[in-house]
Amino acid sequence: MKMSFRDIIIPQFYTKPSEKKLKKCRDAYKNGTLDRDLVIDNKNVLRDGYVLYCVMKESNYDGEVEVMHCNKFYNNPTTYVFGKHMGVDEKERCWYINMAYNKVADKIGCLADVETKKGIQTIVVTRVARLSNPPHDGLIRKVVHI
Repeated sequence: MKMSFRDIIIPQFYTKPSEKKLKKCRDAYKNGTLDRDLVIDNKNVLRDGYVLYCVMKESNYDGEVEVMHCNKFYNNPTTYVFGKHMGVDEKERCWYINMAYNKVADKIGCLADVETKKGIQTIVVTRVARLSNPPHDGLIRKVVHI
């Protein structure tokens, strides 16, 4: 689906991408290829592809852009791992995992390494669910190792 680049809404929770990710994306962009997709929800809010968005913005791109709608992106059920950071607080947070549900369903109480704003952190798994839609709006990072 195509839409105007300027109509994409950026949520406040995004932080500046690492220079390594930006460089990789810039190189692909300069060569005329895209190494990632822009994914939006039904309100035109960016849900994935912020690095590409930043590269296009710094290049002063102002035309039509190809986007994926997150209904297509989340079309297939995804396995989500819920957990709590050890010794930080009692808030349960959520991550997605690229692994079949039946391989992680019994991991409650186990430790998992997950992506966070502060890098890779260890959590205690509190539950595992297979859902057709994300459990909440906003950025959902991934499980690195369980």
